[in-house]
Amino acid sequence: DPTLPDVAAGETVTWRLTATISEGTQRLVIADALPAGLVAESARLVALGPGITAGAPVITLAADSVVFDF
Repeated sequence: DPTLPDVAAGETVTWRLTATISEGTQRLVIADALPAGLVAESARLVALGPGITAGAPVITLAADSVVFDF
């Protein structure tokens, strides 16, 4: 509802991104651009699925985006 504010100044917003990919060797990059006015403060990997042996991704924080490079 555009008439109701979703987030007030100073609040923290948390969301979860989930990627489901096919079996095999591949590279995955997830990039999320934040809406104007929001600043990325932190990002972390919560879990990897079973059988994934590549390890944790490289996580890059910019002022207006977050990138996970697996």
